[in-house]
Amino acid sequence: MADRQVKTAVATAALILCASLSVAPLSAQSDAAVQRLMLQAESLAASGEVDEAIAEYRRVAEAVPDSPLAADALLAAARLYDADGRGVQASRLAEQVLDAYPTSTTAAAAAVLRARILAEGADGPQALEAIAADLEALLLRFGRERYPALTARAEALTLIGALRLRLGETAMAAAPLVEVLEDEVQSEQTARADLLFGESLLLRGQVVEAVAPLQRASQSRDPEDAAIARAHLTLIHRLHLRPQQGMPPWSGARALVGPSGGFKRPRSVAASGTGDVAVIDNGIGAVLFDDRGITTAAALQDASRPFFEGGEIVYVTPGAIELAGVRGGFTTGGAKPKELNRIEAATRDGYGRWIVVERSLDGLGRFDRERGWLGEERLAGEVVDVTRDRWGRVYALSHKPSQVRVYSGAFESLRNVTVSANRPSALDVDSLGNLYILDDQQKQITVVAADGTVRARLGPVLPGGIELRSPQDFAVDGAGRVYIVDGRDDAVYLVE
Repeated sequence: MADRQVKTAVATAALILCASLSVAPLSAQSDAAVQRLMLQAESLAASGEVDEAIAEYRRVAEAVPDSPLAADALLAAARLYDADGRGVQASRLAEQVLDAYPTSTTAAAAAVLRARILAEGADGPQALEAIAADLEALLLRFGRERYPALTARAEALTLIGALRLRLGETAMAAAPLVEVLEDEVQSEQTARADLLFGESLLLRGQVVEAVAPLQRASQSRDPEDAAIARAHLTLIHRLHLRPQQGMPPWSGARALVGPSGGFKRPRSVAASGTGDVAVIDNGIGAVLFDDRGITTAAALQDASRPFFEGGEIVYVTPGAIELAGVRGGFTTGGAKPKELNRIEAATRDGYGRWIVVERSLDGLGRFDRERGWLGEERLAGEVVDVTRDRWGRVYALSHKPSQVRVYSGAFESLRNVTVSANRPSALDVDSLGNLYILDDQQKQITVVAADGTVRARLGPVLPGGIELRSPQDFAVDGAGRVYIVDGRDDAVYLVE
């Protein structure tokens, strides 16, 4: 993921800087010197020497501070920082561009970069609203009549659409995205806008209307966006078109082939929206399936119910959770704080706050990004699992009564969905908002639409004849493929 971002940043910087070199008002001597610096910076960036490339870009800005090239060099450095995962440094450089060159078109691109970084770290809806307002003001400053081919404007409109989706404002999200598709010059933002517009339609239940923009987005040059669009289309085909034609959503099941020697004691599984799969095996560790093949890694002792976050596997253990190599526990607040040591499941809401299922709690434990105690959310029954969707909405499964409580990305209760299950034990959700509930007593997974309508059931006999004996966890990927861990068979079954 980071490698792809660095390559994109390098390519974008090269285009911007080549254009700037052709118009920058430099003397012949300084022009040659600056061009050498630029070529050196681009070469360093292309070879992965990010810090060295950034230093060269800064030297360019210092050498020609009054040239448009200085702003472009600083923006190129900011994009490299961002692609390398150093958002704070990227944001500071973007601010430097905005302060020093406020009327340049490069400032528009810097403003969008800074807005996106701020949005990733936003701590609530008010922060997103403020970012969206700043972007809308930017659109007024860099209007289409004066800047007809400004890519940064299309990027700003696309980001506004994404922010509206995160805020749950699906209807408002459509307007800026349609503006990109209909009024802006075609660019890499076009496919991104198609993807987001298709998702806005999916979130409003307009599945048929979403197909056309998703088909266009599936041809995106961005491999991740293209993969997400293809997964959405496959899911639509699986849960809508196939049933309309009298066919079941899934046609077969098979045992997932594990690492050399096979699985030993698989315990839990997670799947990403783009098809990456992680299996926690108590006899092996973590087994990861992605486009590179099968890899294994040491997993934390007693790890269970992992989940994906930003391309990283999050490991959940009874006493701690590990994300991107950082491990930490959770302690409640109040007069008698207690350390949680029986954590069963966890996720994060749309603003990075932790939501934890733990046996000693009566409901969901809520913690901020730094794992500080925020409080407890009580539900009608015993909470058994929790998950979230692509846009940060949180879903909590409880037993007695069997139901799923749906929360917004800001963790505001939206609705309850009643489910039919004797002993619900695990939960997942797909990009269409369908809920998947495992009943380990009935050995069956039920697929329930947002309105509570049952769409499909899997098990106890899977398509093709495999019988579930002791299902203990499962996961659904973006295309609607289901991965089921059977503890008695020591197997992971893939249903597709």
